[in-house]
Amino acid sequence: MLSLKLLQFLLLPCFFFFSAVTVRSISQGSTLFASDTNQTWPSPSNAFSLRFLPSQTQTTSPPSFVAAVMFSSGTPIVWSAGNGVAVDSRGSLQFLSSGVLRLVNGSGK
Repeated sequence: MLSLKLLQFLLLPCFFFFSAVTVRSISQGSTLFASDTNQTWPSPSNAFSLRFLPSQTQTTSPPSFVAAVMFSSGTPIVWSAGNGVAVDSRGSLQFLSSGVLRLVNGSGK
């Protein structure tokens, strides 16, 4: 049976390894803007990201955008805010300090 001191010695490197690992998180109060399609909120593993994409279901003028979660490889869309509701270029997705996500259309419509 391992002594307590030996066990502590073996586990100490694990403690330093796991305490050195950083997890990216999205700060409450952050906002994604539809006008910046390069802005993303990546998942901690970078497998998914939340971003605005040009709407493909509507050909409107001015252009419209959909907030969507997609694979980092680019396709397919896994989830979209408001079940695919499009916003104009002044729209945003806000992560409120309460933890709520709010989709806002910039024109107020």
